Amino acid sequence: MDMLSFSQKLYLGFSTVIALLVLVGGTAYFALNNASTGFNEYRSLARASNAVGEIQANMLMTRTKEKDFILTGLNSDNKCDTANQV
Repeated sequence: MDMLSFSQKLYLGFSTVIALLVLVGGTAYFALNNASTGFNEYRSLARASNAVGEIQANMLMTRTKEKDFILTGLNSDNKCDTANQV
């Protein structure tokens, strides 16, 4: 190391810092890209899960209304009552 002049040592030091900066920047870019892809997959799964939850809630409501109709013989839905009266 003593054989290098001051300017060569300075260039070597800055080159090392620049190389490390490029390495860290590349790693950060690929990590953020992978995180973005993972978030998009999570978002699609969450949307599908919400849709399935809505379907399940609607099916439960339908079964409850069916049970009430079988037990009472009356339609408890106001929309259907007004439609039947017209």
